[in-house]
Amino acid sequence: MIGEAKFIRAYSYFELVKTFGGVPLYTDVLGLDHDRLGRSTPEQVYAVIEKDLQDAAEVLPLKSEIPNYEKTYAGRITLGAVYAMQTRVFLYEKKYNELKKVFEEKILPLIPQEYDLMPNYADIFKLSGEHCIESILEVNMYNSTTQSSWNVNNGNRHVLMSMPRNMTIGFGCAQPPQALADAYDAAGDTERKTATLLSHDEAIAIEKAAKGEDIPAITDDRTGWYNRKLYLGPDEREENRGNNQPTNLRLIRLAEVYLNYAEACCKTDDPTTATEYLNKIRNRAHLQDYPNNPGDDNLDLFEAIMQERHLELAMEGFRFFDVVRVGWGEQVFKEGFKSAVGNYQPFKAGAEVMPIPPIELDISNGVIKN
Repeated sequence: MIGEAKFIRAYSYFELVKTFGGVPLYTDVLGLDHDRLGRSTPEQVYAVIEKDLQDAAEVLPLKSEIPNYEKTYAGRITLGAVYAMQTRVFLYEKKYNELKKVFEEKILPLIPQEYDLMPNYADIFKLSGEHCIESILEVNMYNSTTQSSWNVNNGNRHVLMSMPRNMTIGFGCAQPPQALADAYDAAGDTERKTATLLSHDEAIAIEKAAKGEDIPAITDDRTGWYNRKLYLGPDEREENRGNNQPTNLRLIRLAEVYLNYAEACCKTDDPTTATEYLNKIRNRAHLQDYPNNPGDDNLDLFEAIMQERHLELAMEGFRFFDVVRVGWGEQVFKEGFKSAVGNYQPFKAGAEVMPIPPIELDISNGVIKN
């Protein structure tokens, strides 16, 4: 339990440091009158993350070591999840040799018995794909008949937020942009486009096929696309307790770990291995190999790996952080983001992290500063 707790603390601090930069760093049990801490440096936060993950690695079991894993343990933290999380953390820290060491010594021996790529990309995100061979960490979600309010439920509320507004019980938030559809088309990537993007017209067709022609119209559609990875059809979703959607939240899967490793190899002058793992992901999507030519400029290979992350991990929460961690914010987000007053503001250097919310500043009595 301590190992699981340390993993969760490491995961949480990673989400905080990549979003806000250095944050107050608490590692002791707190009393009501505890001292308020100011910001730590990002390096100090990452040091705690690394230590927590190492501690967790010393005590947690592999998935294969747990009898009846699916029934008794699925959704809890395993040693495989710790190793995978280490590759993510080392990638953001640019500790490429450490990343390669974890992958080659700890993760690679687990493939394919413990983990492997799913043959069919779309199957990962189906209800039948929960805790599949590619999945390393998921949050278990289910439909509770007794806990169904907006703040007390056991379901995947992301589904409710993402589905088409008015025509379904969804709120229509976080719609994929047309630029993502264009990126799939430019790559000739029909398989992952179909598994990731649900068009306005297709959503209508699915709902009509299940409910008949007389259905409410979609409202507030801003892009023409919805996140199919979080879409549940009428026969799969819970209509009466909308917060309790049953599909699990996928947090870590092997494809990301392969791409983490490919990027680390690219950055340490090993383009052959980087290309090998890039092509494992491309081949699963039935795309042609990226040319294995060590004489090529590694910058081209790096850009190919970043583009593969864009297509493979789309709508899973990676894109913004991937773009800003490599310094591409002003280039990729040049058209800007919608501000609170409705205007689009171009991305500017320094916007890689967000300000700590005012309520936290107030609670700290001025100790925390942006």
